Amino acid sequence: MRNKKDEGSLIGSILLLFAVIGFWGAAAYGYVWNIITLLSEMDAASATEVVVRLLGIVVPPAGAIMGYF
Repeated sequence: MRNKKDEGSLIGSILLLFAVIGFWGAAAYGYVWNIITLLSEMDAASATEVVVRLLGIVVPPAGAIMGYF
């Protein structure tokens, strides 16, 4: 016989799994978009933006954030 406490734990685990997958998906999207933006705006971007985007390629968390800006 199942316990109500076990069902709540299962639902919490599933929600946590979806949250982790969503977080990593958003981070990957931002990282890839950072690279695409860097390559497409290389001639029109300021030097500071290019340096920060290049840093974002080496440091993936920074690249994920820069991909959204």
